[in-house]
Amino acid sequence: RYLGVRLRSRREILDYLKRKDCEMSDIEVALERLEGLGLVDDLKFAQAWIADRMAVRPRSRMMLSQELMAKGVAKDDITVALEELEPEREIETLKTMILRKQRSGYADEKKLQGYLQRQGYRWSLIKQALDEINAED
Repeated sequence: RYLGVRLRSRREILDYLKRKDCEMSDIEVALERLEGLGLVDDLKFAQAWIADRMAVRPRSRMMLSQELMAKGVAKDDITVALEELEPEREIETLKTMILRKQRSGYADEKKLQGYLQRQGYRWSLIKQALDEINAED
């Protein structure tokens, strides 16, 4: 049932089984069996996580990477999954966020830039998105 809700990372399953007081040897056997059946794959999990996040609550690459690291996904898998994220999509997401924040009271551009950098967006992307928005006006 735990795997039926959504894809899980290897560490999420490990932590879940530990909370259920399973023996470590049993946990390892179960994880190997699940991997053999293709039910546990951290790369697929990372790709699905990124796709879901970008559809529902878009995030910067850095925030997505941090979320996946917290889920126990290896850096190599995160890197491969993030390579599939198109830079144009990240710019469009950023532009949408900028417009929304400007409407809600972030009139000061420096304050807005600081907020966006804290959200994990690189300065070059922020500048490009702001330039595109200003060019459209």
